[in-house]
Amino acid sequence: MVSLGAAPRVVLDLSDVRSWDDLSVGAVIGAVKRALAAGGRLVVAGTPADLMERFRQLRLGERCVFHESVADAVAEFRRA
Repeated sequence: MVSLGAAPRVVLDLSDVRSWDDLSVGAVIGAVKRALAAGGRLVVAGTPADLMERFRQLRLGERCVFHESVADAVAEFRRA
């Protein structure tokens, strides 16, 4: 991720995810870290229940926000 002046605001849509492994979980964690390091935020939308449970176990909610839909995630950025 490259910051071009403004802090990056990223919505990661996971609504079509049907299977996942620890590598894909690590990729999401890495993306969150990069967004935060650049002074931005990453909001996750549409996370399947089993993957959401894994994120809870890893306390990912302490670093990013989860929403049911992309529309809700985008609305959060508009409110900020």
